[in-house]
Amino acid sequence: MAPRLAPEQIMRDLHWCRTSEPLVGQRPCASPTSDEALIARVEAIWRQRTSHRLGHYYEMLWQVLIESHQSTTLLACDFQLNRQGKTLGALDFLLWDSASKRYTHLEVAIKFYLLAGSASNPMDWIGPNAKDRLGRKLDHMRHAQSRLLAHADTRALLNQDLITPPYPALTQDNLDARIMMQGWLFTPALNAQPHHHTHTGHWCRLSELAALAAQLPEQLLWLPKFYWIAGAPETKFDAAGHAKGKIPETPVVIDKSSIADWHRAHPRAHLYEYSTASGQQRLFIVPDSWPELEGY
Repeated sequence: MAPRLAPEQIMRDLHWCRTSEPLVGQRPCASPTSDEALIARVEAIWRQRTSHRLGHYYEMLWQVLIESHQSTTLLACDFQLNRQGKTLGALDFLLWDSASKRYTHLEVAIKFYLLAGSASNPMDWIGPNAKDRLGRKLDHMRHAQSRLLAHADTRALLNQDLITPPYPALTQDNLDARIMMQGWLFTPALNAQPHHHTHTGHWCRLSELAALAAQLPEQLLWLPKFYWIAGAPETKFDAAGHAKGKIPETPVVIDKSSIADWHRAHPRAHLYEYSTASGQQRLFIVPDSWPELEGY
């Protein structure tokens, strides 16, 4: 079953995508407003999708933003390249810019990385699922995903199956390949390291939580994965019990003293939001086994 998307959440996520500083690359041109038409378009695509992972939701947000920009035509989205029954890969987006008269092959990603080592080493930025490393993802985006159309045979497939007049044939000379990754970076809470990126937070292992207790408010807001992008809207969420092993779909207010019990009932990496005098803060709490064993 697809997670429920409230209009106010969609609006917040669209705004975040449109304004957030990327971790890598540059944002494509996007609509200047998050109006009712955009929200309705997101809801319509969401109902048609068979996959409802966070990454696919993020791609869908950018699909709607790109579609709404006047000088950009979205020719393909999540387009499968197949030849003789073999899948060669999938394009996130193929765009035509009427101003520059050029195509752009754009690959996008939303990522959340925790620092476990040196900030200058991309392999030391690790996802809640420890198989996911910034270095691996960048290598895949730069040398595999974004190079799908570097080959004449894959361009020929698009010219045959997708691109028709008035658009010119796709060639090496009128094509730009770009990647863009947005997301959040988290540094160790017990050894805080400043970072220049706009969207940052902290992380700790569950056994380290007691050492942070004095710095935390009495209640924290637990965020389901579909609230990881822009956080929760300004809505009052009730503290509520949930069946063991069942992850709720909406944020949950959790007493600081109950977080350990929550993790025992739902053993995985969890993201929390809370307010301080300096603004909203984010804290990832991961199992003690992370990253040696998979934490998510």
